[in-house]
Amino acid sequence: MLRLHTLGCALGVAFLALACARVDPPRVRCVSNALKQPGLSNGVAVFSGANGNAGFASEDWQGRIRLALSYEYQVASLTKPIVAHAIRKQIKAGKLHLNTAVADVLERDIAFEKEAGDVTIQQLLQHTGGHSYGDSDPLWIRGSESTGPDCRAAAEYVARHRKNPGGRISYSNAGYCLLGEVLKKVSPATLDHDLVIDIIHTPLGAAGGWVSTLPEVHAKLRETFPLDLLEPPPLPLVDGSWYAYGWRWWPEPQMGAQWTHTGRLPGLLAVALADGTDTLMVAHFQGDPPDFQRAAAEFGRSAWPCMSL
Repeated sequence: MLRLHTLGCALGVAFLALACARVDPPRVRCVSNALKQPGLSNGVAVFSGANGNAGFASEDWQGRIRLALSYEYQVASLTKPIVAHAIRKQIKAGKLHLNTAVADVLERDIAFEKEAGDVTIQQLLQHTGGHSYGDSDPLWIRGSESTGPDCRAAAEYVARHRKNPGGRISYSNAGYCLLGEVLKKVSPATLDHDLVIDIIHTPLGAAGGWVSTLPEVHAKLRETFPLDLLEPPPLPLVDGSWYAYGWRWWPEPQMGAQWTHTGRLPGLLAVALADGTDTLMVAHFQGDPPDFQRAAAEFGRSAWPCMSL
């Protein structure tokens, strides 16, 4: 989904910095070339580094700046780092703990089976809650043909049906739907005002309900810095990586950057690449590549070296 807004260089400080900042043309050209990926189209990216400059690139880097910055994009799972950051703030405020059992927070709102109720905040953050359903993602199958995905229904489903416990990472949209329900419960007044509240009340909810302009996505993801590395789960992924607060950490970066996240919905791919302290790139594409993880990795390996130019 794309929604068009009016944008001028004087609209606001964040947009002014991104739309009008002077950036090194070699970096822009490098990112623009990296956006030309097989099976993907209309690639756009916003990026910034430790020097404070911000830049924008597209496949046609000279012709689409103002237009592309004015669109609102569905960013799919790039929603998760924002939701996880809201959870992290609740933990730092003492309202939650990593070992808090989710059922202890939601016992009056959602019916939990005993084993499912033992799932902790940290397990949900790290996708180790035992919510492995293969292609039968509860986020989609709990909805209906008329209503589409239903994050609340997915949360209720996994509260009653937990599979494959034991620490193995299994990426779970429904687990993040549970985190969204936790945020609704703990202290809504302390959330990031309209943004997180709006996200968790959408059909895709905490799993992927964010729609915004790319500069805003970049700015909000940048607010999650510096990134915190949680303790590794008992069984990291086969490449040695695991998840922290919504971000995937790589001991040996295979997407170019140390920290990444990939968003996927039919017809779109979103990618975030970061060093965890200063440098961040967010990109958005249209298309349905056969292997979206491979497509995101190929873009990352091509684009991330541009940040050193």
